[in-house]
Amino acid sequence: MALRRITFDGATVSSKDDADINFHLSGLVVAGIIQGLGEELSVTAGNNTINFGSGYVQIYGRRIFVERNTSISVSLDSTASGFIVIDLNLANNTVTLLRLEAPTTFPTLIQNNLHTTVGRFQFPIARYRKTATSLTLETNFARSMIRPYTGLILEAEQRMMDYIHENTGPLLINPTQVSGNRFFYNISLFPSNLFFCLFHVRLENFAVFTFSGRHLVSASMQTLSYTWLNQNFTLTIEYTFDQMILYSSNTSHRVSTVEIWR
Repeated sequence: MALRRITFDGATVSSKDDADINFHLSGLVVAGIIQGLGEELSVTAGNNTINFGSGYVQIYGRRIFVERNTSISVSLDSTASGFIVIDLNLANNTVTLLRLEAPTTFPTLIQNNLHTTVGRFQFPIARYRKTATSLTLETNFARSMIRPYTGLILEAEQRMMDYIHENTGPLLINPTQVSGNRFFYNISLFPSNLFFCLFHVRLENFAVFTFSGRHLVSASMQTLSYTWLNQNFTLTIEYTFDQMILYSSNTSHRVSTVEIWR
């Protein structure tokens, strides 16, 4: 056991040291094009050749720079589907641009875990189909990207805001059945978070009630009192098997609105 200096003057640093740290600091993205640098390996095809713009690729923390106008030719000798890959081989300490093809389906790629083994990883940067007379890029091929943390944070914030907007605030629910002045509501959509909900119930113009979802437990029946024209009435709340039933002791007082605030 020993301590080994890494970020020190005169230290001995291996490529594995840098790769492991890069891999973790990049969010453990196995392989991807680094977003925002160079031309992000833009892809074009012409004259039986696939051309790439400049950019950086990282595979398990190992970084490769692709120069502008890097290209590879595709022979139009048969019908096939193929990938252009960056082939990283740690055993040979090499990185190569390769064309891989198969006659019917796209070829299987070698993708070893380079974080734990000294192996080989083929990262696809373009996908195409060809015949004896044509070459077509698959423009809908989604290449893995490694995004800056600023973009990831903004995206996470947007996802959080979307979740809040979709899962909080008022939700108007309609009765599944009405029998006289008894209104039946299916609240099975909220079995896991009823405790965090508030129910807002309006009896037409007679009364308004707010009660916590914590009251809706097991099989229960509760009443809330209200006064109308100096007379006392009650709203009954029955709950069983994810069904809530609301009704007033005055049969002419009918439920008009039920909102759940989450």
